[in-house]
Amino acid sequence: MTTIAPGEGERLEAEGRRRFWKMVRNMALAGFPVGLVGGFLFAWQEDHGTVADWMVILLVLAGAAGLLVSTVLFFRRVDELELQDNLWGSTVGFYFYATLFPAWWALWMLDVTREPHGLLIYAASLLAGFAGYGWRKWRNR
Repeated sequence: MTTIAPGEGERLEAEGRRRFWKMVRNMALAGFPVGLVGGFLFAWQEDHGTVADWMVILLVLAGAAGLLVSTVLFFRRVDELELQDNLWGSTVGFYFYATLFPAWWALWMLDVTREPHGLLIYAASLLAGFAGYGWRKWRNR
C-alpha cells in the first residue's frame, strides 16, 4: 500500500490545475494566429473586394485541424471529472440545438416565424453548452 505524505494530495492537485491551465493557454495561443489571419482576411474582403479562394480554404482547414488536434490532446490529458463536466456541457448544447432547430424550422414551414438562422442557433447552442458546463462546475465543486 502506498502512503501519501501530508500535503501531497494538495500539491498534486495544484500541479494538475497548473498543467490544465497551461494546456488551455497553449491551445488558445495556437488558435490566435488563425483568428488573427481570419479577421484580417474578412476586413480585406470588405475593403478591397476579393480574397483568393485558396487562402480562405487553407485558413478554414487550419482552423478545423487545430480544433480537432486540440480536442484530442485535451481529452487525453484531463481527468475523469473534467471529462464528465465536458460531457454534460456538450449534451446540453446538443439537445438545445436538436430542440431549437426543428421547432424553429416547423414554425417557419407553417409561416409563423421567419426562416431559421443557422448562425444564431449555433451561437445559442454554444452558450447553452457553456451554461451547462458552468452549472456542472459550480454545482459539483
